[in-house]
Amino acid sequence: SATVGSALFSHVFDNSGNLGIGTSIPKDDLHIFEQSGGQTTGLFIEKQNGASGTAQITFGVAASNESSTGKPKAGIFFERTASNGRGNLHFLNDSVDDANGVALSDVKMTVLNNGNVGIGTVSPGQRLHIYNNVDNVGMSVQNNARKYTVGVRGDTSDAFAIQDDTANAIRATITSAGRLKVGTVTTSNDTAILGGGGATARVARNNFLNVNCDFTF
Repeated sequence: SATVGSALFSHVFDNSGNLGIGTSIPKDDLHIFEQSGGQTTGLFIEKQNGASGTAQITFGVAASNESSTGKPKAGIFFERTASNGRGNLHFLNDSVDDANGVALSDVKMTVLNNGNVGIGTVSPGQRLHIYNNVDNVGMSVQNNARKYTVGVRGDTSDAFAIQDDTANAIRATITSAGRLKVGTVTTSNDTAILGGGGATARVARNNFLNVNCDFTF
């Protein structure tokens, strides 16, 4: 083992090659430790650049046919976009089966410095912005019994829809024309609500309300 130390800095390489900073018994390849009375433990990765650039952490697992090092296929990049080190945080995952490493073109999620989070977009306009340039895009919620997906449906003329994934059935939609449909996706009425199986219907159109329902006591 090798040790270098002073009042301001100390590090240790153990017999396994693990590097410990602030500890003489590193428990992994790199182990950073700070005493409870010291400064907050941290790791600062900085790239010096006048106007732009990225500070990166990358990840990869070598396959048997990729020699001993492989390629970094995922990463966390901090992209400087403004003065005084301000910028955006990107989470990247390269899904292409090639020999190229991960790059900014592989961004899957972004956190802007104003707090907006984008999934599928690097320029989120709201606190959470989900984007997909093809087909359907949405968010799923699920418990032990049921799963629902809420989002924009490309297969229903880009309507906003609530789908019961467990039953594989759309329960409600709001069309691009502003029509609300519950229990149906076919009516042209401004508002349509169909009961179970579509047998009992209540339809509102313009300023009129037509009610057709059954009551059982």
